[in-house]
Amino acid sequence: MALGWLAREIWTHGPELWAMEPNASWLLVASVCLLAAFVGQVWAWQWNLARLGGKAPFAKLFRVYFTMNMARYLPGKVWSLAGTVALGKRLGLDAGVLSTSVFVGLVSSLASGLVTGFAAALVFQYDRLLNPWLLIVPALALVAVVPPVFRSWSGILYRRLRRGGTPPVVQTSMLLRSLLHFAFVWVGYGAACGCLALAVGASPFGLYAAAFPLAYLLGYAAFFAPGGLGVREGALVWLCGGGVLAVAVSLWQRLLLTLLEVVLFVFSVWKGRHD
Repeated sequence: MALGWLAREIWTHGPELWAMEPNASWLLVASVCLLAAFVGQVWAWQWNLARLGGKAPFAKLFRVYFTMNMARYLPGKVWSLAGTVALGKRLGLDAGVLSTSVFVGLVSSLASGLVTGFAAALVFQYDRLLNPWLLIVPALALVAVVPPVFRSWSGILYRRLRRGGTPPVVQTSMLLRSLLHFAFVWVGYGAACGCLALAVGASPFGLYAAAFPLAYLLGYAAFFAPGGLGVREGALVWLCGGGVLAVAVSLWQRLLLTLLEVVLFVFSVWKGRHD
């Protein structure tokens, strides 16, 4: 549905899209917000590693993270996670510690993204997302990361994947702090999308800031869509009510985010080979 909506909107508003001249200042601010979110992701991962007993310099973790980040554009969603663990082992980190840190980060990111999106909708009074039935989704996400519940289902999953293995202990304080760290990451992503809305003359800021985390997660849930390509854009347009400005923001967020990811990937690979 999201892909069809996006295609129809681009076809309908094509001439207006190509005639747009986004505000350069707001594009710069959006780029800074995205970079802050990128840095926050690596910092959150480093913190999770440290709590599990793994220590590595931030610069090296940054290069590992963004060397493998582009692998998420391969269908399946797991290649960047698996690659991060594989490259992390070259830093002398334990595979179990790495896997747990990546898993906790993934769960924290998904749960905090849902909560952050709906919380922003509440703050900015974006009523379309405040339907009581939709609020069940972030409520379930919060229940899933209540420490005793999280340890129960993650332990079952761990034992199924590694028969006979004992799942690492994830302390309550670690899980809660991880959720908080990734909530700040999502605030950065949402602010970037809001700034892109201002760059093309769309409003309000809060509408796009609230919709982006939810659209991003819908794209992530599209298992066979590389990097959520097309699904995220279509979902963002739909969540924001359609129209040429929503399409413009949707396309700009993909372009800017992917451009920054490619730059960081090239830098990480180059730097890694020269160390």
